[in-house]
Amino acid sequence: MPLREVNPKTDLNTAVFLGLGSNLGNRQFYIEKALAELNDAGLEIDKCSSLYWSAPWGNPRLRPFLNTVCRLNCPFSPEELLFLCQKTEKFLGRKTTKGGYQNRIIDIDILFFGNRILQTDKLKIPHPEIPSRKFVLVGMNEIAADFVDPALNQTMADLFQSTNDPLAVELWGRLDSF
Repeated sequence: MPLREVNPKTDLNTAVFLGLGSNLGNRQFYIEKALAELNDAGLEIDKCSSLYWSAPWGNPRLRPFLNTVCRLNCPFSPEELLFLCQKTEKFLGRKTTKGGYQNRIIDIDILFFGNRILQTDKLKIPHPEIPSRKFVLVGMNEIAADFVDPALNQTMADLFQSTNDPLAVELWGRLDSF
């Protein structure tokens, strides 16, 4: 499925950013399948970062991840987008378990929803762990280095330069479909 043209009305102030990761099975396939499902559900994905291999964050005993960050136009509310992301994860076979970080077929996080700041029991936007996750900052820096985190008032480039995350992140390749 080819990448859609960027909507000229979209700017960094209204763009939504998702982080996708997988560390089980054919990791690239699961990321691409998740993006295809989200696209088919009405999201307008207009740019994705490269795929990055990353050491597991939060639990060193997990398998390594492949990660990407995507920018999109979203006709849904943040809560509707969360529901769509969770529905996509479940459709692809993600099992939800309690008790911390686990291996997963697919993980989809809402990183930013334009310049909105939202704090509820189910949803925190911007994602609170962005400054400490190099694998997110590398992808954000690739596709939107000048985007300003509305909660921290810092660009992605600045956050990347100041992150304390010591974990390895390496370029893996490009997405085939997006």
